Amino acid sequence: MKSKIGTEIPDDLVALLNPDDGLEGRLGVLNSLVQPANAGELIKLAALAEEEISAFFSRYLAHPKHANDKDAKTNKGTKFSDKIKALKKVVPKLDADKTNHETHFEFLDALRALRNTAAHSSGLSMADAQKHAANPVMVQITADFPKQLWAGVTSLRDYLAALPL
Repeated sequence: MKSKIGTEIPDDLVALLNPDDGLEGRLGVLNSLVQPANAGELIKLAALAEEEISAFFSRYLAHPKHANDKDAKTNKGTKFSDKIKALKKVVPKLDADKTNHETHFEFLDALRALRNTAAHSSGLSMADAQKHAANPVMVQITADFPKQLWAGVTSLRDYLAALPL
């Protein structure tokens, strides 16, 4: 497609910016990644979520019943993705109702992917932009940035704190 000034516009960019019902959400995802202040806020919120997971594991492992649970063994150097994997193994032991924790796991997976893109790339590739903008959880948590991210971290914290040890 050609722009008004005759420049060729790649088809994938045209599709990403298609003014349909989902455009605002897709732009919200992109805005949270490409604006330096927003990317910094996103990285800070991901670090806060990671701290909440670490605090949960500290409480969990302090309980005599769980002290030897190898699934929960994490330390200061454990990667965010590995903490999420460990959480996915431990939480179902405490809460058998999958609907209670799947939302939090989806949030964490989306947050981790957004954080990785914001922290580990010098620019946003078109492939990443399309992938992230097509993910409904990413669109939801970047809507009204950063309020939805804060709400997700707060909800995660409250959920983890309420789990019966």
